[in-house]
Amino acid sequence: SAEGAPETVAWLHQQVYQQLGGAIFRQLELLHRDADPEDEKEQTNACVMTIENTRFLIDALAALKQLAQLDDLRRETEAAYDRHLGQYLRLSMPRVFPKLVDYFSRIRQAMGTRAPAEVAFLPDLGRSAARRIMAAGPGPKDVRRNLEALRERVAKHFEGPVAGVVWRAVREAVAAVAAEWDGMLRQVYGGGEGAVPLPFTV
Repeated sequence: SAEGAPETVAWLHQQVYQQLGGAIFRQLELLHRDADPEDEKEQTNACVMTIENTRFLIDALAALKQLAQLDDLRRETEAAYDRHLGQYLRLSMPRVFPKLVDYFSRIRQAMGTRAPAEVAFLPDLGRSAARRIMAAGPGPKDVRRNLEALRERVAKHFEGPVAGVVWRAVREAVAAVAAEWDGMLRQVYGGGEGAVPLPFTV
């Protein structure tokens, strides 16, 4: 009937987008399941595909925000987008800060089991070792060069507005990582003459 037409259209929209969302998630699940967890390239490609497809679905669902029946799909899609964007950012950090990612991971792990000041007494994380690692860089010019190379890589991975969104997220992540590392160095090695500064600023 004419009175039931709007409800029928809304139901059809709900069914179409639920089926589309389900199909996308099933395919992306298979993609991630097949990606070798030890292969950075395969993991990155899986993230790129997921980010592109979930961004498409988020934008499509935004045009149907009046359909509350799709709220669960919206939340699931946004969560998947955020999760895989976060993974893409984590995979990108070693390209900006080679060697330092592993070093600060070891500091973070050590800080999880002892007071920060005690970390400086561990053989491989002592003050002299920290200064040697910081002196090896990357320095400011290296970070700028690495960021430019990463910007070009992001532009190859993503198209249109998504590339801009991802690049902004990369820049924010780089700044957040640098701030976190600076704080960790201050906690572990203190300030003054004993301080161990980062070899760059962001």
